[in-house]
Amino acid sequence: VLVMTAQILLNILRHSIVRMEAIHLLILDECHHAVKKHPYSLVMSEFYHTTPKEKRPAVFGMTASPVNLKGMISYSFHAWANFHCSLRSAAAGQSRSSYGA
Repeated sequence: VLVMTAQILLNILRHSIVRMEAIHLLILDECHHAVKKHPYSLVMSEFYHTTPKEKRPAVFGMTASPVNLKGMISYSFHAWANFHCSLRSAAAGQSRSSYGA
């Protein structure tokens, strides 16, 4: 088990200290930040998507901010649709929405 910031993970992947294939479960806290040039986004684009599908780790992204101030689904969740994920909410009355195939 390794616990680190997104920037540290990006650095050790870029310096080949750890390879994406060696990670079995990648847990991303505050995953709504995974847009544009954020380290989470760069980890996914530079390493996750370039790793063969059968060697990629499972990804568990967590956020307490799935909805913006206007009540709309956060832009980052639309971006996460590219990762073929499912969105789940613990809030009462919320249903599960699946993205991707």
